[in-house]
Amino acid sequence: MEEQIHNILKEYSKLDFSNLSTSPSQFSSKTWFEIANKILQSVNVKDLYIEPNIDIIAKLKFYREQKNLKKSGYQLETFPNIYLNEKYIEKICKNIKLFTFNSYYPTLIIKLVDNNILSINNMDYYTIFKYIFSNIKYFKNKESYMVAKIFINYFYGILVSSKITQIHSENFENFEKYKYLITNYIKNYLKDDLIYFNTDCFYYFDKNYKFNLEIPHEIENVNEFIIFRKNKYIELIDNNLHYRGFKEFI
Repeated sequence: MEEQIHNILKEYSKLDFSNLSTSPSQFSSKTWFEIANKILQSVNVKDLYIEPNIDIIAKLKFYREQKNLKKSGYQLETFPNIYLNEKYIEKICKNIKLFTFNSYYPTLIIKLVDNNILSINNMDYYTIFKYIFSNIKYFKNKESYMVAKIFINYFYGILVSSKITQIHSENFENFEKYKYLITNYIKNYLKDDLIYFNTDCFYYFDKNYKFNLEIPHEIENVNEFIIFRKNKYIELIDNNLHYRGFKEFI
């Protein structure tokens, strides 16, 4: 099964993937659906089905916290994806930690769909997305790997787009609410030890924090870190200096 999908993905391996930081110049939603439809024509979608991982407790917790948000009059758009603790602007922070979620958006989508928190009108496309994501190690050293990664990551943009009719979610705001609840948990947990976060990355002073999260993540040491504004900072990790947001260093 993986070999059949690999052969389809491989057809697109010559596309230009040079601009992955934004969107691939030769990859679009049209390309995504072309690949997905070729897979549907090539295999029986039922053979790609993976049993949902049901977590009733997490589902109940989500709806309880969502209800509390509604009572508080909370507006989702008031909570940004980027936060900077002004206390640390232009100050060198030494020996801090970097918490990073792995495959954050695909993992959240699968977690929410499997637990009926997020609904999708065309489950065949979702089944393909989930199957490729769950078997990504198979494609790791193959020509199709980059296409498989982009196919997975593009799924979020397709779901969130209001212009695409082939597949959509009726309640995609639940994804944003769940993401907010996770981010807000980390923010409240770290309090003033949180220096900066951007979507799935959190820089903080460590005090033996233990994160009770069921989402894959990793924590690494940052030797030195200085931030000037959102999306513009310098970090030293394992003696490697990284300039973020400084075009002159690219």
